[in-house]
Amino acid sequence: MGSAVQLRIRWRYGSYGVAYCSVLGLFPLLFAIEAGLHGSIIGVAAALLVLGLLGATAWRCRLVTVVGDENGLLIRNFGWTQRLQLDEIAGFRSGGSGWEWPGRAVRVLRKDGSTVVLVATGRYSSSERHEGQLAQLERWLRAPARRG
Repeated sequence: MGSAVQLRIRWRYGSYGVAYCSVLGLFPLLFAIEAGLHGSIIGVAAALLVLGLLGATAWRCRLVTVVGDENGLLIRNFGWTQRLQLDEIAGFRSGGSGWEWPGRAVRVLRKDGSTVVLVATGRYSSSERHEGQLAQLERWLRAPARRG
């Protein structure tokens, strides 16, 4: 049974990621055509593999989002998707680490002390939009309907 979505934050650069991968995809496409004209099956296969990886990256860029409902958060980052239940979430904080995610991003503070980066909120500098997303996440977590 589906839960009513109460919060949705999309990565604002998702469309740029698709455009970037599409432009980059022209190079392996041209390489595949050239390799095919010269009868190189390995060249065509390698170019199509690169083209497939770029397509998968573009697809994943469009999926980067954070969705909150009455049960918890669904976090779709580049490489993985994770669901955190409400009882696992202690709060949110702003900040980034060069080791985990470049620039600033909102992190979910888990009750076990670990954090999860929300790539959908990522920025390379502080902005009002970034602080607004942090406040939106805090309001979602503290909503009266969830207090029981």
